[in-house]
Amino acid sequence: RCAGIGAVGVIPSFRNHGIMDFMMNEALKIMKKEDYDLSWLVGERLRYKRFGYELGGKTLKIVLDKKSFKCVDVDNEKTSKPGAEDIGILESLYNQYKNRVIRDKCLWERHINRKNLVWKMLNDKAYLTYNSENPGEILELAGDNENILKLLSEHFSKMNLNSLSISLPYEM
Repeated sequence: RCAGIGAVGVIPSFRNHGIMDFMMNEALKIMKKEDYDLSWLVGERLRYKRFGYELGGKTLKIVLDKKSFKCVDVDNEKTSKPGAEDIGILESLYNQYKNRVIRDKCLWERHINRKNLVWKMLNDKAYLTYNSENPGEILELAGDNENILKLLSEHFSKMNLNSLSISLPYEM
C-alpha cells in the first residue's frame, strides 16, 4: 500500500504558527495507523527532511573524510549568512546546475530564514547549508570549485568534524 503527499502550503498570513507541522504530522499519523508500506512526498527537499523523508530520485552522495580531504587556507576570509539582499547571488549560483526545483524570491527568503537551517556564503562565489542539528550533512552546496573547497575547509575546522556527507540531486 502506497500513499503520497503533494507539496504542503500555508497562506502567508498564517505561516509560523505550526500549521504545516500539524498537517504533516497528521498525514504521517494516518499513514502509520492505516499501515502503509511506502509513502512519497513531492516538495522542496530542504523542508521535509525533518519529517523523516530522504532524497528521492537520482542523488549523488559524497562522503569526505578530513584525513583524505585537502584542507585549504581560507586566507582569513569570513563566511557570512546570506540575507534577502543576497538572493540574486544565491539564485545565480544555484541555477548553474541542472535542478528541477525552481525557487522564486519568496521561497528563497523562507529558506534562508528557516530556524533549523544554517547558511554560509563565501565571497559571493559559493554557499552551503546544513541542518543545525547535523552539521556533518551538507544539504546544499553550490559555487566555483575554489570557494567550495574554502567553505568545506572552514566547515570541517569550525564544526570540528572528522567527516561529512554532501547529498546533491542531479539529472543526466
